[in-house]
Amino acid sequence: MAKKPSASRLMAKLKKKSKGAWKRSRESAPAAKGSMLPDGIVRGVAKLSSYKFDEDKNGNPYFMLTGIVVEPSELAGQRATASHFIKETQSKTVEQKLDGLSSDVQLLGGDVDGTEIDDLPGIIEGLVAEGPHFFFNTWKPDNGQTMVFIQGLADDWEPEEEDADEEEEDDADEDSEDEEDEDEDEGDAEEADAEDEEDEEDEDGGEDEEDEEDAEEDEDDWEPAKGDIYLYKASPRGKGKECSVSSVNKTNQTVGLKRVEDSKVFKAVAWDKLEDPA
Repeated sequence: MAKKPSASRLMAKLKKKSKGAWKRSRESAPAAKGSMLPDGIVRGVAKLSSYKFDEDKNGNPYFMLTGIVVEPSELAGQRATASHFIKETQSKTVEQKLDGLSSDVQLLGGDVDGTEIDDLPGIIEGLVAEGPHFFFNTWKPDNGQTMVFIQGLADDWEPEEEDADEEEEDDADEDSEDEEDEDEDEGDAEEADAEDEEDEEDEDGGEDEEDEEDAEEDEDDWEPAKGDIYLYKASPRGKGKECSVSSVNKTNQTVGLKRVEDSKVFKAVAWDKLEDPA
């Protein structure tokens, strides 16, 4: 796996490319994008779960904002990712790309007033920690990948109480199971630049889709290795603690973990539950 660029180096690239455009983008009004399409999802609901700040194969910084789908229920658990590649194209300037990023951050509840571009990762990290539910629409262009359009916070949406109870019960069972298995063998023990309108003619759309494919391939190729350190939350309301990877199951994409502070063992943890340490 290729070594990821440091956040400071990525931020330096982003600042150089933006040339101060964030000071104007932060003032732009949030604008929900996407439209009702015959085969599209309209007002789906997802819970913000993670983000990615990286660069594509051409060295262009990008952000991916990912939520886990709650509704439609038949798609629950799938990932809904809104991507923002910060590069100039034939149809959009870097500032317009930053406008789109600023809009999505605000639609998710982020406050960008008076911020600097360096503040973006911290703002998004704070939103991920809060884990808000948001509405989204999707659209799939011809011969392209499905695009996700964030529509704003799902303030008028409430989960079914029964589902919430079941989730808490499952978490309790999992914690109990972890404690019982603590002494067992540890070896048994994680898209494209969206366009504003469906009928917008974007000559460089194929290039953006290719960038997203490359970025997603990089993400898909990633796999943890034994000895790596990640943050893992033992419960949804808990704080991420540093854990060492003790075993890797590539087939099931799970790992065995040992918590650094107390050597507690966690088995069969899904890769997407792992977080990079700060």
